[in-house]
Amino acid sequence: MLVLKYSLLGLLLGVLCSEASYEEIFLEDLCNQEEVAVLNLGSGNANSSGIIAASRNRTFLEGQNCTVLIQPPLGYGVILSVRHLDFRPFYSPRCLNFVKIYGLHENDEICLCGYSDDATEYQSYHTDGKALQLNFITVNKTETRYHSNFIFVVTSYVKLHYMCEVKMFQCENSRCIWKGLTCDGHNNCGDQSDEFPHGMANCRSLNPGTIAGIVAGSVIGSLVLICISLACCRCSRCKKSQTTEREPVLIEPASSYGSSTARGNIQEPEASEPSSSYGSFPDLPPPYKP
Repeated sequence: MLVLKYSLLGLLLGVLCSEASYEEIFLEDLCNQEEVAVLNLGSGNANSSGIIAASRNRTFLEGQNCTVLIQPPLGYGVILSVRHLDFRPFYSPRCLNFVKIYGLHENDEICLCGYSDDATEYQSYHTDGKALQLNFITVNKTETRYHSNFIFVVTSYVKLHYMCEVKMFQCENSRCIWKGLTCDGHNNCGDQSDEFPHGMANCRSLNPGTIAGIVAGSVIGSLVLICISLACCRCSRCKKSQTTEREPVLIEPASSYGSSTARGNIQEPEASEPSSSYGSFPDLPPPYKP
């Protein structure tokens, strides 16, 4: 049972270690520091993607006019996938609270507002070989009917004329992203091909990162089990040495010892006549009668 417990623990640790870790950035922190905030993305590692949200726990951030520049490495572009939008009230075609995106490939700019909650992150935008700029605008009011929440997933990518590097994953739209971003529930490719249950992603089976994580977790679980076994053996030896050093225990006789009941079962020796070492004298003859 103990072996099974720690094996499952090692397996869980391995799976967790194999998944990508996303850094969360909140605009309420960036906008209070400087007018134009810069978020630098990496390439081919865990820093190549991140999550941008408006606030940790506030429903509405009033009076905002904040610009965030998402900067990829040289020669890379940025993919932005929309996870959640909640801008209220929404008056079409003009929004009071919104996020504007600049530098896109399809359009120079686009305005996002209204409400959307899509776990598949189907709605996505991208830039070609340059940075992506966000402009966060809200009205300066504190009424409860106003909302300004959003969650975006941003990823750096590169588009090559040949196959992607070994550490990269080739999306079906020919973009190359870090291999560790596949099968993690986020649309990092922009076309969802990194989450497909078939094809290059093959999310129905274990990817190499997950397998490596499971192996590492199993090794950790085995080491923990060995340490516990050694500790138990040491404690057992300590208890045995303490037992051998104890003083002998005196056992008191039972209460029935020497009682009348016990004596009744013992036959007392019969009293014998005194004897002499010289032997016994013969009886005297009867007296003489004339």
